[in-house]
Amino acid sequence: MTNLPQRDSLRRLRGPAYLFLAVTFLFQLADFLVSLLPPQIGSAAWRFASIGLGANMVGNLLLVLLLAYALALWSNDRGVLATVSIVAGLATLALLACLATFALDAIQLRPAIAARAKQGFDRAAVMTTVKLFVDTVIAAIFAISSLRSTLALRRDTTKRQTVVGLPVSRVSQA
Repeated sequence: MTNLPQRDSLRRLRGPAYLFLAVTFLFQLADFLVSLLPPQIGSAAWRFASIGLGANMVGNLLLVLLLAYALALWSNDRGVLATVSIVAGLATLALLACLATFALDAIQLRPAIAARAKQGFDRAAVMTTVKLFVDTVIAAIFAISSLRSTLALRRDTTKRQTVVGLPVSRVSQA
């Protein structure tokens, strides 16, 4: 095999890597959504359990998002950077809603928990709250960072186009 320039190698890697990351992200999300069936949105216990289950899965999705972000940043792929920013921003909003809902459901459910099980319930509620909070912060950082990267890449591209677009034959007059 001949030595390929780094850009050519990256170009060949991007397609399969993005496909793998997208499929992994979608399968993780689909597995979670299927586990929620049948939905019982009116039940605080169902919401509490569902959000607790989701808190365990969000880290995997954020890891996939991080890998997509790194690949897009490495390959100067503005479209994927913008997509990562949008997905991470939506994830931040969803996680904030889950955090608030989970806290309210935990408060509502706690009085119904048997005295001998309260300590375990409290530990699970605190651990899930911490996971949701940390994941929310990480998703927000991804959203902001990828948005900044998208804007910086656009500025760099615009600067290069401006410099390339200058006529070479003109000499500035002093």
